[in-house]
Amino acid sequence: MPPKQGPVTVRILQRCIIWWLWRHDKTATEIFMDLTAVFMEECYSLDMVRYWMKEFREGQEQIQDLDRCGRPKTASNADNVEGVVDALQQDKRQTCAQIALKLQISHSSVHRILHKELNMRKKAAKFVPKLLSPANIQSRLTLCRDNLQWYRIECRLFERIITGDESYFHLYLPETKEQSKQWLEKDEPRPQKALRGRGTRASKVMLVIFFDCHGVVHREFIRNATVTAQMYLGILQRLLVSIQHRRTHSWHQGTFILHDDNAPAHRANLVRNWMAQRHIRQLPHPPYSPDLAPADFWFFPKLKQVMRGIRYPDQNVLEFETDRLIGEIPHHEFQEAILRKWPHRMRKCIRKNGQYFEGVQ
Repeated sequence: MPPKQGPVTVRILQRCIIWWLWRHDKTATEIFMDLTAVFMEECYSLDMVRYWMKEFREGQEQIQDLDRCGRPKTASNADNVEGVVDALQQDKRQTCAQIALKLQISHSSVHRILHKELNMRKKAAKFVPKLLSPANIQSRLTLCRDNLQWYRIECRLFERIITGDESYFHLYLPETKEQSKQWLEKDEPRPQKALRGRGTRASKVMLVIFFDCHGVVHREFIRNATVTAQMYLGILQRLLVSIQHRRTHSWHQGTFILHDDNAPAHRANLVRNWMAQRHIRQLPHPPYSPDLAPADFWFFPKLKQVMRGIRYPDQNVLEFETDRLIGEIPHHEFQEAILRKWPHRMRKCIRKNGQYFEGVQ
């Protein structure tokens, strides 16, 4: 008598074929080869074929999986769910093991309550440049809307913007944890890396750079000094000379627009008055917003990513290599950062209601 069957699935069909071929005195290997030719990657393993032949020899007539008895899920009751909620209200950083010990239920029960009953996930805090106040958030929203409105009126706005900033470059910048990964034997211990300290003034140089969608307009290195209003004014004066020589058309037409962040030296009265006297137009920048400045969200991270893990002997070599790497950045990447990524980030900021965001390329 053939075995009883229910809804036909691939597994059920294979069991029927095993039963049929077994009744015709086929060996387990022969049955396995026949199944492989038909079902390929969905085929039963040879051990599974032998298992079902043994079941049929012992009188098994049910080819469907039998219902399995198990321990009732008594831990996910209303009292325990409420206990987990109370525990989280006291401290949301508790682990499943700590909650289980407090409620005297199993770790798996707490895990099931959190994930299935309460639909919760444990998430790490996101590091941000600053905890934004309502005024900061409103400023980000307003300036992003204003700049995009300006962009809608002047469709070539971002082509005329020269943006810049400054950042320190160190003689040695450790690799990130992701960069330091390497293939090792299973029992081989992980390599160790020492964290780098802040370093001395002799172990770093400051790069000041201004660029637009066509490439670098002006760059210079500063050693053993902090950028003050007077120093930044001198940088801007040299920037105008570079614009005059490298962006001749923009200089004669007076169409270039300057953009920088809100560092104290950039917004000092000395600098403001000088720019007003020369009628230099600026693109406003929201406070505490490195995610909306091309130098911070693209240029400096891109450059430092390449330089991580390399130890430079002195400041002269560091400046030379930094200059060389800048020269290797292709022209189209400047266009991509200025013309596409930058306005896209402004729109993203508006969609996020002025909050910081991650993962926008």
